[in-house]
Amino acid sequence: MPKKEGSASYGVTHELRKIRDSCGQPSYKVIGELSAGFDLDRNAAPRRPLATATVGNIFNSDRLPSWKTVAPILWACYRYAKEQRVLDLDPADATRTAWNRLVEIANPAPALHGTSQSSGQSPAIATDTPSPGHEKALTSASLENFSAEERWYLNTYGQIGADLFRAASTGESEAAYRLGVVTTVDRHPRRARDWLAMARDLSHTDASELLASAPGTKKGQALAAEHAYWLGYTAHHGFGDRDQAIFYYKYAAKQKHSDAAYNLAHIYCAAGELGDAARWFSIAGRGENLDAKRQLSLLQREMGSRELDEESQRSSPPSPTRDPSPGMEVRE
Repeated sequence: MPKKEGSASYGVTHELRKIRDSCGQPSYKVIGELSAGFDLDRNAAPRRPLATATVGNIFNSDRLPSWKTVAPILWACYRYAKEQRVLDLDPADATRTAWNRLVEIANPAPALHGTSQSSGQSPAIATDTPSPGHEKALTSASLENFSAEERWYLNTYGQIGADLFRAASTGESEAAYRLGVVTTVDRHPRRARDWLAMARDLSHTDASELLASAPGTKKGQALAAEHAYWLGYTAHHGFGDRDQAIFYYKYAAKQKHSDAAYNLAHIYCAAGELGDAARWFSIAGRGENLDAKRQLSLLQREMGSRELDEESQRSSPPSPTRDPSPGMEVRE
């Protein structure tokens, strides 16, 4: 749908195009290739080059992009400009400055640096670069409320789900893939197919594999659980992101993934939450994980078997959001 001139999304897209022009008009392909070197976000995962289609979507989208989506593109433009001697700017500093300008366009207000606006409300988003893992989408007063679809993801999967929805809606293939993983495990095959098809079309190979397995089948759900496990493992051991690790591990454990439950138990154990640790060790030990049984035995001796028995007697892994009713069929 064409953007309405004067709208927040029109202004942001227009500014993005101006930035690209000022940097020497690098092609979408070049921007995608350079984006793999983006290192402004210290806690970010190693990046694949953005697909050409993804870059093109950002410059032609009728949605407001998030920091996570647009920052690598801005950085790549400024890096290209520096390499081609078009502009003599530090790419990281220029990216932050450009982001703050985009925020101003999306949130026109007389005060943007912590002071109150004339309406008595704070700005829709802060002008500072968001902390890693807490990126927010650009919003304006007219887009302050969640859409019905975004609200569904927020209510079903919490803030992580809402953030993924926002990023995927702007053409971010990794976010679309992750939503496909979670909705497959959570038995929403229609939604899963849509997200995985989008990620596949943006050249995401893992999404292609999962889509081919048929998300509405037990085979597809088992494969999605394996994907969720590795997403959790990467967050856990690669980047130390506890919340992300717990989120994905729980979805894997929902499909009786023993290693996911075992790693969840260790996360809770390290945090001193021994009751939760015992519960997940108990769940992991129902498979062939003998070490989980041993760890549970050690915890029982440490805290007293009676207390831990009460914590670990639940019959099935808890849902990350809500447990499905017994015998529930695959739903759309």
